Amino acid sequence: QVYVSTNMVSLVLNLLIALSIPYCGWRGAKDDDQSMLCWFCGCNFAEACYTGMIVVWVHQHVSYWSEVCDECKEYVEMD
Repeated sequence: QVYVSTNMVSLVLNLLIALSIPYCGWRGAKDDDQSMLCWFCGCNFAEACYTGMIVVWVHQHVSYWSEVCDECKEYVEMD
């Protein structure tokens, strides 16, 4: 009986999904397959939107914590 870690299965699945996106682009360009190119473009667009949302979220949280730290400096003397 072979025991496979759940983390290893998750890693392999994530790798397969990540590699399937460039494969769709390559296969779509090679075979002139419009549906593969559509998947490639759609997945890249979704990833760009997700990354944009993460950047905005991080910016908002950094700004918030920066303001909190500025308010704390009033109460705590730093040498």
